[in-house]
Amino acid sequence: MLTLSEIKQKLDDKFIPLQDIVNGLRLMERKQNVTAQVRQLEQQLGMSLPADFADFVHAYDLDNFGLCNVTFGTENDYVKWVLDINTTSGFDRWWSGSERPAALICIALSDPYTLLLNLQTNEVYAMTSETQDGEWQRVASHFSLFIRGLGTAYLESVSPKQLAQETEAETLNFWQWAVNQGTPA
Repeated sequence: MLTLSEIKQKLDDKFIPLQDIVNGLRLMERKQNVTAQVRQLEQQLGMSLPADFADFVHAYDLDNFGLCNVTFGTENDYVKWVLDINTTSGFDRWWSGSERPAALICIALSDPYTLLLNLQTNEVYAMTSETQDGEWQRVASHFSLFIRGLGTAYLESVSPKQLAQETEAETLNFWQWAVNQGTPA
C-alpha cells in the first residue's frame, strides 16, 4: 500500500494542474490550529479520539476533502461536521434507536457507505442503509490503514483482495466498491 506521503504527492501531481477547475481532491496541510475544536469534540462525545485519527485531523484540511468517492468534508468545518453528524437528533442520524453507539462516530460518507470509527479500538467500519445496528463490517483495523487503503485504491492498480488483506478487513465488499470507483476523468 502507498504511504500517506506518497498519496499526498501523487494527488498533488495529478490535481495541481487542475486546481482552478476542481478542488477537494488534494490532501492539503491544515493551515489553522484545530486543537480547541478537537478538545470540544472529544468532550461532547465523552471519549478521546484515537491518536492517528486526531493527528490526521490536525495535520490535514478535511473541510472539503474526498478520496475514492468518500467525502470527509462538506466545504465547512470538518470537526464541526463530525460533531454535528454524531450528536444530531434529527432524521439524518446514522444510528437507529435513541442513543448513538457510545464508541462509534461517523467520520465520512459516500454512496452507499457511512464510514464509522470505533474510538476504543480505532477500527473503521462501513455500513449502508440496509445494515442493522451492530452488523457493521470492519474495513480496516485502524484509521491509518483505512486512509492508506483508500489512497491506494484511488491511485494504483490494486486488487480488492489485496487491500482487504492489508487493511485487515472483515469484508471484501467495501474494497471492491473502492477499487471500482476509478479515478475521475
